[in-house]
Amino acid sequence: MRKPALAILLLTATAQAQFQIQDSHTTASLRGIHSLGNGIAWASGTEGAILRTTDDGATWQHCATPPDAEKLDFRGIQAFDQNTAIVMSSGKGDLSRLYKTTDACKSWKLVFTNPDKDGFFDAIKFPNSRLGYILGDPINIPHPSDADRPEPFHVFALYRTTDGGQTFGLVGPFRNGAGPRQTAFAASNSSLFVDPPDVNFGTGGSSGAQIYFDEIPEYLTRASWEEEGYATSYGVPMQASNSAGIFSIAFRRYRGVRPAAPYAAAVAVGGDYLRPDDPHGTAAYTGETLNPWRAAPTPPPR
Repeated sequence: MRKPALAILLLTATAQAQFQIQDSHTTASLRGIHSLGNGIAWASGTEGAILRTTDDGATWQHCATPPDAEKLDFRGIQAFDQNTAIVMSSGKGDLSRLYKTTDACKSWKLVFTNPDKDGFFDAIKFPNSRLGYILGDPINIPHPSDADRPEPFHVFALYRTTDGGQTFGLVGPFRNGAGPRQTAFAASNSSLFVDPPDVNFGTGGSSGAQIYFDEIPEYLTRASWEEEGYATSYGVPMQASNSAGIFSIAFRRYRGVRPAAPYAAAVAVGGDYLRPDDPHGTAAYTGETLNPWRAAPTPPPR
């Protein structure tokens, strides 16, 4: 098997961007990366692989494998400094887990396991060392407005921590009601975008791609969730199938104070992971109102 390599973006004296290929010396398929700057970056992948550099990638340390994680697929990693990071595995039920290190990856502690047997973690984001979110595939929960209703409520799982990952809880799950045949993708740990108090994520599936947008204060009460209702969602003109949708999103915030329209632009990219060479419906963009979304000009990327 060919060894994966990491591509590090370097800025030259002439301000021209160049990629430098660095050998990671691992046979794992690398899925997640988080660069902190000042030479520090962490990466993660299959076979329980976790890597760390403190010298701009000149050398990559092979971290200790977390307990019982030799076969896990670590698709997301969030680092806080050269010693502290949280890594996320993706898989059905309890194969979706979070491990945390505070000793430069010499050891890891299991801090959270997916509580839903049919759940699946897709992305993890920490805007700071205490506040973090996990996006998961839709799950079924009791209907929030009527506990006696027999039918469950189908929602995207959104978990939150405010204590650096020590505890997690569902955040107003009925705010993120999922449409029929909707899902999220654990493609690059970038289908979730967090810019407090805004929490945005992209989805897909045979019913079509959607962007969900919500404002979630750091501290909420159950009553306030019920009063505020559902998150806003927008249709995005991208491929629609069980294996297609949005893999990655990015938003550009106004530099000034614009509470009515906090973002100046947004972009979504994705496609069908079973048809990687198909360039149709792989990118879309929008302006400050976040709606409507428009397909990228032809030809879009594959």
